[in-house]
This record gives sequence, structure tokens and C-alpha cells, in this order.
Amino acid sequence: MNLTFEKINAAFIEEDLEGFIEEGAPADEYSSEAQSVAEALAKIPMEKITMSVVAATIALVWAKSFGRTAAEMEQRLPACQRLAEKLLTP
Repeated sequence: MNLTFEKINAAFIEEDLEGFIEEGAPADEYSSEAQSVAEALAKIPMEKITMSVVAATIALVWAKSFGRTAAEMEQRLPACQRLAEKLLTP
């Protein structure tokens, strides 16, 4: 399983969790979040990478990066789970 920056960034652009790409933001809009997620996941042994771990990592990075509250992140949790599934599906 290869959770590279490129794969993560492509998934973030496709999901467009905040709707920024749809509003005309540049394609690199989520690149810093993708880099942070890639770096965080690289520190976790592969045998411990699960859908829950990936979704939680995405949610934590997202909340910090965009200053989202717990309630706002709860609304985004399904998208975080979809992203995790997309990233872990070969």
C-alpha cells in the first residue's frame, strides 16, 4: 500500500471537502494538507494503517489546517471516511 502525497492530494482534489476547487481555487489548494497527512501516515507502521486510522488522521489534519470545530468536523466525517476508503482501496 502506497499512501503517497500524490495519491492523497489527488483524492483531496477529487473529494473537494471544502468546495474550494469547485469555487475556482487552484489545484494545489489542498497540497499542504495532503503533505501533512502523508507525513503523519508515514510514521505509522503499515500493519497498523486501517481505515479508521487514515480517516482520523485526515480529520485531525483538516481540523487544524482549516480551524474547524468538533461540530464542523462531525459534518465532514463521512467525507473523511470516503477519502480513507479511496486511499486504501488498491
